[in-house]
Amino acid sequence: MFHPEADWWIDHHQTAFIDPDWENNFKNDNQHHYDPEFGSCAGLLLKFLRTHHSYHAPKFIEKVAEVGHKVDTVGYKNVDEALDFTSIEWKLRLLLKRNKEGDNSYILITQKAIETLATIGIDDFVNLPEYHEYLDQFKNYGENLVAVYAEHSIIKGKVSFIDRSNFTGEQNHFAAYKIHPTALYEVCILHRGNSFGIHAGKNPWKDKNTNFHLGNLMKKYGGGGHRDVGGCVAKTHKEATEIATKIIDEINEND
Repeated sequence: MFHPEADWWIDHHQTAFIDPDWENNFKNDNQHHYDPEFGSCAGLLLKFLRTHHSYHAPKFIEKVAEVGHKVDTVGYKNVDEALDFTSIEWKLRLLLKRNKEGDNSYILITQKAIETLATIGIDDFVNLPEYHEYLDQFKNYGENLVAVYAEHSIIKGKVSFIDRSNFTGEQNHFAAYKIHPTALYEVCILHRGNSFGIHAGKNPWKDKNTNFHLGNLMKKYGGGGHRDVGGCVAKTHKEATEIATKIIDEINEND
């Protein structure tokens, strides 16, 4: 989110301005840059630093940004590739967020991981022997996740819906399209600490031109996002269910 007092701010989210006046008065400069058409924050940041500050990132940062760009732009050929938890993208994600939220050791462990990543590069980093045991448990995670969606997700018009608030583990919303390949959208409820998240996304493998903007829809409920993906937060499960129902109805009625 943008704030006019921020010394540095680079973003690409199409719902980044909570105050219309801030958006109307915003101008790009050497420390602030907004490009809602750019696919990823990682790629946009590197482009901004290279263009405005002549900064050329080390190869390992370029590689990490490349991986981040693929994830952010959903650059997967198909749903099976997106559900492959043995890929470099998923291995990196799992390793950098393997500690529980609130764990005081998280910052130190993550800092050490990033330092190691910078030294040996992403390919060798995700294949270090010390991480084998941890990553092995996710080898079949994609298949297990699909099984959960097969049992608990339902189709509502154009939308695949699942309430995952009672399930733990990594999220991968693309499992919805493995079960409901004709669905144009997916909506999901998640449990996040003391709150509940509502996520909505468009099927990236369906070539359907639409002006329907999920980020703007989520903005109605205090969230945001992009045209093809968005999210918001609710305090209670009841509230999350009500919001998810309204979102599904609006998608089906207006898209």
